[in-house]
Amino acid sequence: IQREPLPPRPKLPQSASRSPGDGDDGGHGDHGGYASSGGAYGGRESPGVDDFTAVDERPLSVGASSRFCSGHTIAFLPPITLVNLLPVDMEYFNDSTGRCGVVKAGKEEQLFAANPNEVLHLSIQLDGFQRCDNIKVPPGVDSVDTLVLRDANRRVLNLHTKAESQNKSLTLSILCSYWLRNLTGLPLVFKQDTAKHESAGQSEANESARSLTPLLFSFSDPDKPYACSVRLGRSPHIHGSPAWCHRFRLDRNMGLGLKLVAVQGQHVPDRVYEIGLQTRRGKGRYAHTLMVTFVTRFQIENHSQYNIAYSQRFAISQNAEPVRPAAQVPPGAVSPFHWQRTDFDQVLCVRIADFPDCRWSGGFQISTENSLHIIMRTRNGQSLFLRVDIMMRNATYVVGFYDARQLPPPFKVENLSPVPLYFSQRTAADRSLRTLLNAYQCVPYAWDEPMLAPEFRIEIAHGGHYGYYDTKTFGEKDGLYYDNYLHITASCTTPGHPLYASYTQVSQDSSPSELVLDVPQGKAVLFTRKSSKRRTQLWRVTTVGRLENIGLSELVNAGGGTGASARPSSDKKRRSVVLDIATGGGRGRVYNRFAAPLVVAEASDARSTTQTWTFTDDGRLACGSMYVQPVNDMQGLQNGADAVATPSSTSATHGTSLPPWQLMSMHSQLPGSGSLAIRLQPAGPTRLLQIFDMQDKRLQSGTSHEDWIMVDTQKVASRRLVVNDVRLDDGTSVDDEPDRNPTEFKVVVRLAGGIGVSLVNRNVEELCFLSMLGIEIDYYGTQTRCCVEATVQHVQIDNQMSAAQRPVILSRTATSNSNGGSDKAPQQAKQPVIRMVATQLPTMSSSTQLFEKVELVLQPLTVSLDERLVFAMVQFAGIHLDADDSDAGEDLEIERSAAMISATHSNAKRYYFADLNLILIQLKLSFLTSGRLPDDLKQIKKKLLFIPLMQFEDAVLSFEPLRRQHVFETQSAHVSYMVEFYKQYVMNQMGFIVGSSDILGNPLGLFNDFQSAITDISKLNMASAVLDLTHGLSDSASKLTGVASAALGRVTMDK
Repeated sequence: IQREPLPPRPKLPQSASRSPGDGDDGGHGDHGGYASSGGAYGGRESPGVDDFTAVDERPLSVGASSRFCSGHTIAFLPPITLVNLLPVDMEYFNDSTGRCGVVKAGKEEQLFAANPNEVLHLSIQLDGFQRCDNIKVPPGVDSVDTLVLRDANRRVLNLHTKAESQNKSLTLSILCSYWLRNLTGLPLVFKQDTAKHESAGQSEANESARSLTPLLFSFSDPDKPYACSVRLGRSPHIHGSPAWCHRFRLDRNMGLGLKLVAVQGQHVPDRVYEIGLQTRRGKGRYAHTLMVTFVTRFQIENHSQYNIAYSQRFAISQNAEPVRPAAQVPPGAVSPFHWQRTDFDQVLCVRIADFPDCRWSGGFQISTENSLHIIMRTRNGQSLFLRVDIMMRNATYVVGFYDARQLPPPFKVENLSPVPLYFSQRTAADRSLRTLLNAYQCVPYAWDEPMLAPEFRIEIAHGGHYGYYDTKTFGEKDGLYYDNYLHITASCTTPGHPLYASYTQVSQDSSPSELVLDVPQGKAVLFTRKSSKRRTQLWRVTTVGRLENIGLSELVNAGGGTGASARPSSDKKRRSVVLDIATGGGRGRVYNRFAAPLVVAEASDARSTTQTWTFTDDGRLACGSMYVQPVNDMQGLQNGADAVATPSSTSATHGTSLPPWQLMSMHSQLPGSGSLAIRLQPAGPTRLLQIFDMQDKRLQSGTSHEDWIMVDTQKVASRRLVVNDVRLDDGTSVDDEPDRNPTEFKVVVRLAGGIGVSLVNRNVEELCFLSMLGIEIDYYGTQTRCCVEATVQHVQIDNQMSAAQRPVILSRTATSNSNGGSDKAPQQAKQPVIRMVATQLPTMSSSTQLFEKVELVLQPLTVSLDERLVFAMVQFAGIHLDADDSDAGEDLEIERSAAMISATHSNAKRYYFADLNLILIQLKLSFLTSGRLPDDLKQIKKKLLFIPLMQFEDAVLSFEPLRRQHVFETQSAHVSYMVEFYKQYVMNQMGFIVGSSDILGNPLGLFNDFQSAITDISKLNMASAVLDLTHGLSDSASKLTGVASAALGRVTMDK
């Protein structure tokens, strides 16, 4: 250290400093690594003041890119540098020189007037703190001390001073262990748990949420628990008396949720606010500071084009308006959310406020990560859809609403039957949530109640028959049957029949209508006009050939009741009223000797000969040799005429042809066969529920939807969303246009010699070499799909670094044929190491990718990692740069990253996999530590790791195949699921890794060698048995002694 008076000199801006390499005059200042700027005092110096400068002289390492060949570097350093590592400005006073100044947050100040050979006496002052202990730093000593500050209420705050001396240049850093930042929008007050008073530095601004700077926090009382407690501030906006929450640790609760209670009066529920706790360690020079951020637990983001109203479930009614005013979030806005009442179900409901008659959606939870569609209905039956993505961002559940126009619906219900249907969610109690699905109509759908069971209720629109169908599995479901009752009609009375003109000539009605068999009163069967309101005209054919009258059977079983809803009593057997032939004369009318009147009677086995009926091929209704006709033949076809049964006869007017009055026909009340088939199948990301008639042979084999169609809801906003899909006999759609110019594209790649890739860092050092042999790639593309199949016969990664402990990083696990003659090893060696098959489907959306099948198969692999190579790869990738020094402003800007995450997520592409298979059979893993690392790699290890690494060899990990079907998520969601899947398997097999560690002598390796030796002894192969035993014992002994030697070296500080 040289002490000399400096003459007066002009002030120079900071940019006037000379950097290395500036100028070509060859001066010593240019050769040095640093040059001093003249204005280091900030304008507070005066002529004649003594300045001190530290001179560092060290050899200069001459590289290939160096412009100079001098042998030394002379660096001029300030004697003392004061660094403010606090989020607030700091005033300082140097007691030795009487100088004072202000250091901005995250900045530093050089003290050239201080003498580094003397004890430094310094005091600081922060806003809100009046008293501070003096800082005493002896020269040339590295130390970390505690600095005590007190506010106006004599509450204590403990800061830390970190003194680092390098070449007699002292750097003094002022830091705080905890920064507490309030981003909740609520007034928060903190204290150490069980302490009597709040923490230091808090004022009325904290009670009313007017403080914008982070709060400096410390555990000032060593006798109290090292835990924190928080309460709401006493703000006029917070009704009630705030209570302290349960204590929590600041260093162990990443993503913790806290409940803050404002106690109300009697008979009034307490107001509860939920907040989140985000904890992260600072980077670089802030590594000793724990930054704790308090955020809202729930946040609503509107990325749609609508104004969205939201409310808790209990606060809404069945009408459009809630019980209390609902909050709204406009497009592009973000709003924090707090539950109005935590003693009710915590489920959220929303509605689109732009539609006045829009009803509230079903309730859904927002306390777990999820992605779903929600449906809202208007009074005119229009369905509105929104996409909801719930993700955990740090400690906040972000509920994002997006337009569903660019995404496929979760369900499509397609009615391919001739009858109209109602469908709804099974557990939805509100009947207004039923959707009418006409014949040959297809509509999109999402669950009305996302929290209830995912099951459909499908009901026939006419008849009331229904069934329940789950959506967990694809394939054929149970059929749905409906009563398709019959009208038995006199054929010639049907308009359009060839003999209809003859009927109109003899009919006495001014407007002739169809005549059907009816039992209007009593038991006699008559011909009456057809009416849809008379159930006594409806018949059905039983399994034994009887004709049952629907209206009378319901009346009898109801015990005298009427109506279609009558049902038989549970304690009585159902009674059936059927068509019968009367025996013993008519009702006083005179018939010919062969005619017998038709009546109804209860079904009886004793009268099976007169109660069994068939429809003949020639179009007549027969009971044995008796046929149904009106009395008086053609003249009897009048409304109210008696129906009789006569033997077959021919008419004089018709010769040998059938009498037209005996022609009878059946007409179903509803179209179709009465039996419906239900099928659930994937149609891209959409689950397609199809309903079709069982007799429709065109749909028996199933129609495969190879693609899904996106419907623009803007174009159909004024009408119900309908997509008709009528299939032809060949399975195509009537709307499909034939492809007149089909194109096919095929690419075949064969690389028998393979490829090789070397990884070289910036120091021109080769790290590793990847070689792949026997590469075969087949690509086949059409307008409907693209298929890729790739195989790699051999893969190997070599460690190219000098002094590598193992030359191979990754290779196929060596398998040898056993003496038992098993040929599994040769077959496995012939299989490719990597096999990948993928089939992609086209889509009209740029935000989605559809894959019908993706399969990746990896043969058993052996991975040997070297500690030196791992950190060299980290250095090559630049991962360690994230831990470099950063200023306080960058560390505090967490809202910017949060907004970036939100924007990225809103535009994230989604990937659909109908069938995803990742098969990694086995992994043999080894990790070898290095005794000595280069200085640059050692610094990276120090930044990234806080615990020593453990060496282990040949730990065998087995994995089950990862199989997923019908998944439609973003790339980050797919990757997170895969990472969690394999992470769970690794954690479950952590015992194999620990058992293979050197610190225990590799007991698993010893066990495997003993097992091999016993197998060899059983096969009388004594030489191999002795070799296995010797290898196991010597290997375990060498590993134990190696670990003991390394431990003794550290104890004795032998480097």
